[in-house]
Amino acid sequence: MVRACYDVAGETPSDTAPGFRTLAGDPKRDRTSLRLFLINPHPPMPQLTLSTQEIDDLVAYILSLAND
Repeated sequence: MVRACYDVAGETPSDTAPGFRTLAGDPKRDRTSLRLFLINPHPPMPQLTLSTQEIDDLVAYILSLAND
């Protein structure tokens, strides 16, 4: 689902959503803001049903891309 919208690992996203690397490099996007976004996504993004662990893992992955 997320992969269909967001650029993951250099792939082209299907809409205008920023890539994960772009999110990771945005100084306004920290762990807290990314967690809140995944808990309460904006339209047209579908409501996600992720566990707390899945959210933490996804946020950690996104933020790890800032170091690449």
